[in-house]
Amino acid sequence: MRRTQGGGGFGFNVQLTPLAKNTLIALVGLYVVQLVLMYWAGLPLDRWLYLNPLRSGSWAPWQLLSAHLFNSHHFGLSVFFDWLMVYFFASQVERMFTTRKYLKAMAFVGGFAMLVTTALDAAGALVSPAPFVGQGAFTLALVAFFCLSLPHAQLTLFPIPVQLKASWVGWGAGFIALIYFVINRDLGSTVSLFSWVGAWLWLNGGDYIYQLRRRKARRDRERELSRFTVHQGGKDGDEYIH
Repeated sequence: MRRTQGGGGFGFNVQLTPLAKNTLIALVGLYVVQLVLMYWAGLPLDRWLYLNPLRSGSWAPWQLLSAHLFNSHHFGLSVFFDWLMVYFFASQVERMFTTRKYLKAMAFVGGFAMLVTTALDAAGALVSPAPFVGQGAFTLALVAFFCLSLPHAQLTLFPIPVQLKASWVGWGAGFIALIYFVINRDLGSTVSLFSWVGAWLWLNGGDYIYQLRRRKARRDRERELSRFTVHQGGKDGDEYIH
């Protein structure tokens, strides 16, 4: 993925893409179903569907996916904030990347973050038994994608009418995620931090991969040319390749 340079402003007149609109509808619907099942039916969805530590006895492989689809049943304000970030940034990033690359980028971020988190959890590097759930990791990646791709764009902080360069917001979000990880060392802070790192790798890895492909193509071309031998011959001593 090559980084896109650009500038301009970012307001609140957002035109949702069909994918972003359907994503928000699905998240809200799942949250309503989740609350009904937990508070009315008494189902322990937090033990079944939230990402639990490996040594908790409640860990299951499907939690690596389900934890991103559901939300905390205790903190409604954080849920609303996650949806707000999806509303503001998902359509913008999708239009910058195209829908196909946007889906690939989000899949890479999620897979990378969960892989690193699981590895650190298995190594005993995480100390908190708190489970992880919510879209916070993906919303942080959306902020990173937008702000690091358009570093000179001006963002208006909500609800404070203060404008900041997008690059400051993007790197600031990564710094806050790092501080949160250093202090807490739990599943949630780890997933958030490495979601941001995954977004950075996606944006910057394209140039590196492009260079690797060019080097491989050059080696293949040199290897192909090495199969031919130059012979001296002909009436005028012309060279020819065989």
